[in-house]
Amino acid sequence: MHYIIMVVILILTLLLLIALDFLVSIFRLRLSGIKAGYKLLSQDIGYISRNGCSFKKSTGLSKEVLIVGDSTAVGSGANPDKTIGGRLAEKYNVNVTNLGVSGAKTKDIINQIKSVSDRKFFLIILHAGNNDVVRLTNLKELESDVALLFDAAKSIGEKVVVFRGGNFGSIPLFPYVLRFYFGKRAREVGSIFKRIADEKGVYYVEKFMRSRDDIFLKNPHHFYCWDLLHLNDNGYAVWFDFLIQKMEEFDIELPVITKI
Repeated sequence: MHYIIMVVILILTLLLLIALDFLVSIFRLRLSGIKAGYKLLSQDIGYISRNGCSFKKSTGLSKEVLIVGDSTAVGSGANPDKTIGGRLAEKYNVNVTNLGVSGAKTKDIINQIKSVSDRKFFLIILHAGNNDVVRLTNLKELESDVALLFDAAKSIGEKVVVFRGGNFGSIPLFPYVLRFYFGKRAREVGSIFKRIADEKGVYYVEKFMRSRDDIFLKNPHHFYCWDLLHLNDNGYAVWFDFLIQKMEEFDIELPVITKI
C-alpha cells in the first residue's frame, strides 16, 4: 500500500513539474509577445500564409539562386529583405527564387525542387530537417528523403548547400523537458543530413551552439520574434554572416554588387 502511495506521489510531482515547466515557457513569451501573436494568428497578416519572397535583378549577368525549405527558408519572424534570401539579393548580383513553405518536411521540399526542374541554378540553399525533428519523421524514411532531396537539388544546381540553423534543443519557447528530447532528436537528424551530404557532394553548414554558449538563448528577445521559435531580423543576420563565411571557405563565389 505504501509503495502504491509513493508511486502516485512521484507521478503527481512529475506532472506538476511538467506543468510548471510549460507555465514558465508561456511566461517567457511576455504579454507583448502573446498580444502580437494573437494579432498575427487571428488576422493572418503573413505569419502563417507567407511563403518565400523572391528577388529579381534586371541585369542578365545575375546568377540564379534557389532557396527551398521550411519556415527558416521563408524567413518567418523577419522582414522579407532581412531573411537569408533578402540579404543575398541586397549584397550580391543574384536572382533569388524562394520556394520555401512554412511547415515543410524534407519530403515536401523535394516537390519544391521538382516544381522548377526545367531550370538551372548556380546555387541552391536547402533549409530542411527541423519539421522532421518536431513531427517525428521516422529516421529510416528520413534517410531516403534526404538522399532524394540531395539528388534532386544536384540535378539542377551547380552548387548545393544544406543549411541547418543550429541547436534545436536551445529554442526558448520549448519547455525544458521538450528541449532535452528535441535536442537529442535534432542531433540524430543532423547526423543523417551530414553523412548523406558528404556522400552526395553537398556542402553541409550547421550553426550549432551548445546551450551554455548559445547567444540566441542568452538573449532570446533580441534574436527571436514574438513566438520565441522563429528568428527575427537580428537572428537572421547572425545566420547570414555564418552562411557567407562558410560559403567563402567552400570557394562558392557570388558577384558582389558594386555601389557607385
